[in-house]
Amino acid sequence: MLKKEFEDFIGHEITDDQFKSVENVYNYHPVNLNVDEMVFLWQLGGQTMIEFLEEKALSFHSLEKRKESLTAELEKIQAEMDAMREAY
Repeated sequence: MLKKEFEDFIGHEITDDQFKSVENVYNYHPVNLNVDEMVFLWQLGGQTMIEFLEEKALSFHSLEKRKESLTAELEKIQAEMDAMREAY
C-alpha cells in the first residue's frame, strides 16, 4: 500500500512517521489486515489506534524473524546429524 493511496482512503494527509506505523501494522500484525480494515481502524481511532496495534505487530514480526533463524539453525543441525549417520 502506498502512502498516497492510504491518504486518499482516509481523506487527508499523514506524516511519513505515521505512515511507517500504518505500514508496520499492515505488514506485520498477526491478523493480516487488509487495506479496508486499516482504513476502518484509522477512522475508528486514528494514530492512537495504529500505535497501539503497532506494538503487537512489531513484536510478532520479531518473533517471526527469530523463528526463521531458529528453523535455519535446526536445519543445519539436522544436516550435520544426517552426514554423521551416512558416514557409518
